[in-house]
Parts: sequence; C-alpha cells; structure tokens
Amino acid sequence: MIIMDQQELVELGNFKDLRQADLAQEILESNNINSFVVGNSSDLLDMRDVKEIRIKVNKSELEKAILILDTFFPGSWR
Repeated sequence: MIIMDQQELVELGNFKDLRQADLAQEILESNNINSFVVGNSSDLLDMRDVKEIRIKVNKSELEKAILILDTFFPGSWR
C-alpha cells in the first residue's frame, strides 16, 4: 500500500475503464509519482459497475503527471 504524504491531492483525470486507469497508475509510479485510483460504483466489490474512474496525485506532481500520461495516452484519457 502506498502512503501519500500530507500534500494536497488533486484529480489528474478520468479514464475509460479500470484497466486503463491501472496502467496509467503503473506508468506514474514507475516515474516516481504516487497516485491512487478512485471509482464510483454502486457495489464496491464489483468493479465492472464503476462509472467514473479517476486518478489523484499530489498537487505538486500534477504537471509532471499530465506530461507523462499525454505521452502514453495522447488525447484519450482526460
């Protein structure tokens, strides 16, 4: 489990599905950016129902995270 420090967390963007969000999170973490996936589901145990999938990062790392994800997912993640 990643422990985020006390910096302000901000929403990085929205993703089409959980698989894309997980891949984005792995890419960010491999570039030393802590992040976590947030989803909105009526049943937290059934991730197939997730309607909004977002990633949050520390505010101080937001610009770097955007640049990295724009490289890997040009035009398809925000």
